[in-house]
Amino acid sequence: MKTAGQVCALVALLLTTTLASAEEVYTSTFSFTSAHFHLTGFSEDQGGTVVPSTGPDYLDIDGVQGTYDMNIPPAGTTWDVLVSGSIEVDYDADGTWDLSATVSPPYPAGNFESPGPITSAAGTFPYTFLWEGASYDFSVDYAVDLDGPYPAGPFGPNAFATLTVTGDDAGMLMGNEFLTGIDDGDGVLDGYFRGDVTVTCIPEPAALALLALGAVYLIGRMSVVDHG
Repeated sequence: MKTAGQVCALVALLLTTTLASAEEVYTSTFSFTSAHFHLTGFSEDQGGTVVPSTGPDYLDIDGVQGTYDMNIPPAGTTWDVLVSGSIEVDYDADGTWDLSATVSPPYPAGNFESPGPITSAAGTFPYTFLWEGASYDFSVDYAVDLDGPYPAGPFGPNAFATLTVTGDDAGMLMGNEFLTGIDDGDGVLDGYFRGDVTVTCIPEPAALALLALGAVYLIGRMSVVDHG
């Protein structure tokens, strides 16, 4: 005979599976074999001493090589966006990869309205970054053009992205201290990156339901462990 905890766990698991299959998840992938970047604004010269600034930071990306395969939700709908993947960066353009970063499990980038199936866009989006228990608020002005067809293909020769990042002083200084530390003192980080990035859009109501049902499932599992 099943305990109440076991029944609770089974019901949560069945409901989670049903919701996940009923609500479509949109996934886009980007594979960068090489791309050039130019980053400024992260530091300033104060009487001959280079110190981190509070921004804004300016990032330009061009010379993009690689492929993409996009699946963007319908325009005007709202989604929870998750980002995962790995990137290697050569920030002094000397031909060696100086920094690598992996995002796994997927990072919750925030809740956004979909622009629809497009390969070029411009606008502004806010996001909150959580680090060691602290919350930092940022805003990004962006313009992006993949210079290719929707939904998939190679990046075109004129593919580019420009981003301007602003935020609260504490958050900007936190990131800019790191950037200033790896800079050679000229206030510019200029190099290349490569890697693979996956962007997943989950319907907002389903995401909340899955979170709640996941908690129910865990409670059921704990009940199974406690009561046999």
